[in-house]
Amino acid sequence: MKIRSCIFTVIIAGLVCVAGAASAQQPAAPAAPVSEETPPSAVEPIPEWLYGEIAAVNVGDKSFQVKYIDFDKDIEKQATIYADKQTVFSGVASLDDLKLQDIVNVDYVIDPQGKNIAVAVSVEKPEDIEDIGISDLPGELKDAQPLPREPESAMPEGTSPAAAGAPEETPQSK
Repeated sequence: MKIRSCIFTVIIAGLVCVAGAASAQQPAAPAAPVSEETPPSAVEPIPEWLYGEIAAVNVGDKSFQVKYIDFDKDIEKQATIYADKQTVFSGVASLDDLKLQDIVNVDYVIDPQGKNIAVAVSVEKPEDIEDIGISDLPGELKDAQPLPREPESAMPEGTSPAAAGAPEETPQSK
């Protein structure tokens, strides 16, 4: 029985080695090099996105400015975005309908000249955001009761509220 399992293992190992050697000898398909002959329009621009507030709208220039937070640097910035014929608007009909302080999510690409061209602009209106009340919660959460607090008398002897994690009361906090 041991001899059979050893022979079986040797055969499997041999087949794996032969298959590996055969695949290593096959030449890899050459990658399509990006050369100077490749026109810039053939390279797809990488989509970017912003989430922020409309700071300015220039209908004549077909542009708008978005005030947003750069989380990498933890600072507020502004970006100018240009709309074109292919820009898709959601929440408004067109660039003309954008208003100051509208909250927007903008998908855009950077064109070869360095301009931010909007692909999609989605506007969130305050009336679209619902106020969630207790009646909107699932049944088990509606009926939930707060956990009871243990009275100080239930603490072990010699334990102060501060030692148990409660803040100490000072004359200023009373």
